[in-house]
Amino acid sequence: MSHPLLHARPVPATGLPFILLAAVLWGTIAITIEALYRLTPLTPIQGGFLRVALAAPALLLLAVRTGPPPGSVPTAPSCPAAP
Repeated sequence: MSHPLLHARPVPATGLPFILLAAVLWGTIAITIEALYRLTPLTPIQGGFLRVALAAPALLLLAVRTGPPPGSVPTAPSCPAAP
């Protein structure tokens, strides 16, 4: 029996904009957090919590909207109904 990943089809580069967005956001984290520390009485723990509190719902919304990639969720084999 062959492994399904050995015969995978190439996937178009639809994730490239997300990778670029992640790189830009990653690069601006230090500037944003430094500005927040200067403008507000924010502690490092509160800054970390704020990042998670904003990122988790955004990631969840993105995951729900996009769904799994086609072909990534195995389907159950069809079987005849029991009498």
